[in-house]
This record gives sequence, structure tokens and C-alpha cells, in this order.
Amino acid sequence: MNRTAKIYSSLVLILILTACSTSSAKEVQIEQPSFANTLFIQKVEGHESSEERTKMVTDHSKIESILQKVNGLPLEEAASTSLFQTIKSQPTYMFGFSENEKLESGDSMEYGFYILKNGTFIFTHKDINQLRKRPAVSKEKHKELLHDIKGELDITF
Repeated sequence: MNRTAKIYSSLVLILILTACSTSSAKEVQIEQPSFANTLFIQKVEGHESSEERTKMVTDHSKIESILQKVNGLPLEEAASTSLFQTIKSQPTYMFGFSENEKLESGDSMEYGFYILKNGTFIFTHKDINQLRKRPAVSKEKHKELLHDIKGELDITF
């Protein structure tokens, strides 16, 4: 299994584990948005991705900017039964943030979220190194924010 597939598998496992219990969700709260040195982005369509739809960002100011853009987004708890169907039904961007400057196979991400093509944000972490008991989703769709993030990070896939 290549490095991209292992990272993808790790992020999917986090989503599955967090979908199995309950927790309250109000808004995104990232206490230290400057923690990350690496941002791993991958677009998944139909449970598949490729190197062409994968990007690694190490520009600290861009990584911090992305975390600040999502900080404060209003959230609600995800309905786990429909969440997986929703993710499978449309292209999804996975964002994984790590303190490690170089990611190796099997490295865990300290923070992560997903963005659906329709602008729905799905958060698996409550804060850095704190998985949510249940994923939280943005109360509204934010297509313009997705477009802004893709532009800032020069994501063309």
C-alpha cells in the first residue's frame, strides 16, 4: 500500500471511529492554529484517489490561514447513518494537519476535517489531538469558503 493510501485509510478510520458515539457540537474551536507544519490534502471520488488528486503543503502561513478560516464555523452533530452515504455520494476533500514536517506512512494527523463538494464541512476533531466522539458538520454549506481555500492553496483538482 502506498503512502497516500495509508494516509487516506487513517483518515477514514478516524471518521468511522468518531461516528460511533455522541458529543455536543457548537462551533469549530482550534486553540492553537499555528501548531501544524504540514497539511495533507486529498480529493476522494467514489472511494478512490490518486497522486494527481493529492497535495502536501508545508507553507506555515497558508496552513495557519486555513485553520483560522474554519475556526468559529457553527456546527451541529452529524447523523452518522446518513453521513457515510453523503460522503460516498459526492467528491470529498480530506484535510489532515500534522506537526511533523515530513509525513511518513502510518503517521497520524493531529487535526483533520473533510469538505464535501457541496460546501459541507465535516469535523472529526474537537481540537488538536482531540477526536470528537461523533463527527460534527457545518450548519450551512460554505461553497465560497471551499473555493477560497482551494484558491489559497492552489488546488486544481
